[in-house]
Amino acid sequence: MMKHVFVFLLILSVVTGCSTPSPPQPTDHQAIEPAVQRVLEGKDDSFQILQQYPIDSSKALIASLHTVPVDKLTAAEQTGHLAATRVVRAIRALRRLTGCNFMAPTAYAFQQTEVDEERKDLLTNHGDLTRPMPFFATRMSTDTVYFAPEDAQ
Repeated sequence: MMKHVFVFLLILSVVTGCSTPSPPQPTDHQAIEPAVQRVLEGKDDSFQILQQYPIDSSKALIASLHTVPVDKLTAAEQTGHLAATRVVRAIRALRRLTGCNFMAPTAYAFQQTEVDEERKDLLTNHGDLTRPMPFFATRMSTDTVYFAPEDAQ
């Protein structure tokens, strides 16, 4: 992965006329882990450290990911499901670091239940199951997080 990032930066520098990027500097790994843990706890004050070392921080955030066995979490439920909430925070931090949204296709057959209908509507383009879906989507008006089926996580 690091090779791909370096090649991308090299191509970008040639296209934009910038100088060749220097190889990544050694990182202070002792600063990254506590910063990642603070971000996963919902404390954004450590995000600047993650931005200083985006590759190593991304690796640490990716290592914290796992599937979430629930379909949705309301705002009130989020404090009771810390493992799921930490995954949401990790993906948000990865999005912020990389500028990428992480999506995958699913073979899941959504049911005709209220939760599945809401989930399908938010995770897909209004029911278009031919396109990949994000790991989760948030209904902003209620701060409810809907998770993709496990095969898309």
